[in-house]
Amino acid sequence: MNITVEKTMKWVKRISAVLAIGFAMISFDAISTDKRPDNPVGFQVLEIKSASGPLAAMAWYPTSATPEPMAFVAGSMLDVARDGR
Repeated sequence: MNITVEKTMKWVKRISAVLAIGFAMISFDAISTDKRPDNPVGFQVLEIKSASGPLAAMAWYPTSATPEPMAFVAGSMLDVARDGR
């Protein structure tokens, strides 16, 4: 069998194109699909005073406010109503 560089590159290009199209389709689906929660939550950071210094606490609570995107841990995004709204 004589496999040439041209044939190999042809297959690499085809596979790359299929992967790129698949990635684009999955990305479009994830972006275009509305994934809002049925029961939105509120989020608030509270400061608790202690003998060793202030502590940060996060409070999650049910709300009827409209959630907005918020950056969270490690750059992930969450839709929450912030600061008691």
